[in-house]
Amino acid sequence: MLRLFWLLFFGFLSEFIWAQPQKLYFDQAYATGAPQSAVFDEVNYIPLETNRESVFGRINQLIVTHKYFIIWDTDTDAIYFFDKEGKFLKKLSDKRNTIKSIQLDKNKNALLIVQLSKSYLPSQKQIQSALDNPLKNSALKYYKSFYYDLNDINAAKTSPIKNLDFIMANPIILNSKYWAFSYIYANKGWDDITDYELKVSDGNKIVQSFFPYSRQKSSIFYGSPQKISFYNTLNPSYLLFTRPFNYSIYKFSMDTLIEAYQVVFPMANTLPNSFFTQNFESRKAFEDYKQKNSGFVWGLDNIVEFKNLLFFSIDTWRSFNERNFILNKTTNQFLNYNKISADSSNYFLPPTGYRVQYFDENYLYSSVPSSSMFQSYESSKTRNVQYTPTLKVFFEKAKQTDNPVIIQIKPKTK
Repeated sequence: MLRLFWLLFFGFLSEFIWAQPQKLYFDQAYATGAPQSAVFDEVNYIPLETNRESVFGRINQLIVTHKYFIIWDTDTDAIYFFDKEGKFLKKLSDKRNTIKSIQLDKNKNALLIVQLSKSYLPSQKQIQSALDNPLKNSALKYYKSFYYDLNDINAAKTSPIKNLDFIMANPIILNSKYWAFSYIYANKGWDDITDYELKVSDGNKIVQSFFPYSRQKSSIFYGSPQKISFYNTLNPSYLLFTRPFNYSIYKFSMDTLIEAYQVVFPMANTLPNSFFTQNFESRKAFEDYKQKNSGFVWGLDNIVEFKNLLFFSIDTWRSFNERNFILNKTTNQFLNYNKISADSSNYFLPPTGYRVQYFDENYLYSSVPSSSMFQSYESSKTRNVQYTPTLKVFFEKAKQTDNPVIIQIKPKTK
């Protein structure tokens, strides 16, 4: 009977961590650009209405539903609703609280909003205490969380979430019952106990934990807090995530955790084994190491899996134009996302924003400042470009200081 138990136990674990990943051999020096018409089937531009109430600085986060563009702008500390044609509908702001995060819960058709009180700000010590034991040190006196119903945004129907103690750890919705979160930190003054990079909670207790590390001896996390980054997919049953100082992309649901992809970099860009055993005495020592080794890739982020395309960014000290890439999994070709160039089929306008900000079943979404649109417009005046009616009105009536323009992109997937 005991033998049967262990066979079942290890069979269960194998589903979580022992699947072989697809290896992606990548050298950024060989990731080329291309004309946008060779990469995209459609590039559409949707100017966002600008008036006294709707004007904002930049799109910190974009959420796209079947009815709305939802924009969180940190400069104005507000959430803006526009329809899919770019018409302004509503602004949410709160003088007593500042917005900390927003998430779309598709099952509820609601926006999860987390706010931090402006009148009762936690000290750094209180923040650290709450993060060290997120289920034991309540952060509810600083934060409030609620769902904002999207079925009728003008009704402003909200539903508070109670007892979400670990909200300071930025949990992400895993499904209707569970949350995933990550906070990775080591301190030589703590007891040498095992903590975990990835945790799943039902709101009251930890139900699953993955990737153990020592809270006292893991020097790469000493004085430099890190976290796992989570990414939604078109399949609501699972998430993708990446880990700090790791080149793998993982697929995760309540009953599955697999290493889906492993990016293999040239040796000159790969963190050496000695990095993981080096004794960093302080955050400054760690930052000094990074400066002296600026050619290393420190991790992966901005993951988007869209049909046969995989979008990803590398954490490096290089410029933005050398960080964002696309893998065509059908052809095994890598492209530099920021070197995709304009051509006549997109009116010689910017074909991409600096990264993909959202995606749905049909399109990718990004954005560019209005000033960038006008710069391209001015440089193309000798080309006699025939703009769409929407763009024609935009260039006739808008200003360079107007709201950003949404870019809606349909990639080629064959």
